[in-house]
Amino acid sequence: MKIKQLPEDFIVEEQPFEYFEKDNGKGAYTYFLLKKKNIDSFTAVGKAAKAINRKTEEISIAGIKDKRAITFQVCSVKGKIKEYSDKFIEIKEKGRGERPVSSGFIKGNRFRIIVRDLPPCYKTKRQAVLVPNYYDSQRFGIGMNNIAIGKSIIKGDFSPALKSLRCESLNNLKRKDLAKKAKFFLSSYVSILFNKTLQGIIKEGFNKTFDCPSLYQSFIAEKPDKHINFGIPLAGFGMEQEIEELKHLEPGRYEQIKRILKLIMDEEAVSESDFIIRAIPEISCESVLRNAFVDVSGFRVVDEKEDELNPGKKKIYVEFMVPPGSYATVVLKDLFADAIFNEKTYS
Repeated sequence: MKIKQLPEDFIVEEQPFEYFEKDNGKGAYTYFLLKKKNIDSFTAVGKAAKAINRKTEEISIAGIKDKRAITFQVCSVKGKIKEYSDKFIEIKEKGRGERPVSSGFIKGNRFRIIVRDLPPCYKTKRQAVLVPNYYDSQRFGIGMNNIAIGKSIIKGDFSPALKSLRCESLNNLKRKDLAKKAKFFLSSYVSILFNKTLQGIIKEGFNKTFDCPSLYQSFIAEKPDKHINFGIPLAGFGMEQEIEELKHLEPGRYEQIKRILKLIMDEEAVSESDFIIRAIPEISCESVLRNAFVDVSGFRVVDEKEDELNPGKKKIYVEFMVPPGSYATVVLKDLFADAIFNEKTYS
């Protein structure tokens, strides 16, 4: 199974809430649609800033998009802009509004994906209802490097981050655009802690037989009822308070989540207070609840045919939408679990 064999195989488009349209027409901020192809979000925003004669930190976005893909995302900047296009990015004005773009602008991401290199007799679940809401590998960097850098920051060692971002000093890291990248390292570490927690819950509650260390082999054959979806606190300051809230929100899960989270935090030798980064307070991580399972909407198989890039194999074209922060690649791993784990050809 192969995804993103071509950038055109993976198309993602942000879906703004209705109030984005209502804001259009007036206000200090110009909204524009940034299309990028085969480059990462940080590079794309940097190119966009240069194209519209702004500093990178002046542009607001809702989220980070896949690198090897064609993506469309809503951005904002103060003042008027000119439209722009080159082989990597395209900028089209969408209107004006009173507020800068943030994660709260987006209700979801719609994906149009071609999955390739499937065996002739591949099987798919043909449905996507509740899928384990793991963070996927692109969150963690090459060789899971982002996780190690994030944990180093948690422990007060900024040298790996400074080296990765080519910063001369901690003071430089406080610059808004670099601090945002440093925050991403922290988020990567928080994300792997969430994955380990969810994996433990799934093993105990839904799939007691799996014992493979591979995270994705914990995808469950039997879906939980959609009414039992629940939140798991992300590691960060305020986590203990979030856990206590579960007494009221998820009384049946409270003890289990508390126990598993404590075990993981102890194994990692980290505490809630470690996520307050006193040297750069703005990158500190606050605990919030993240759904254990992702509710996939609008799933459909558009087409199936022979794969012209991989002779003797099949390809399938699917569409669906997931909430912000959830991963289309995780949905695909759930849908094509047999092809991934039996063929061991995922790339």
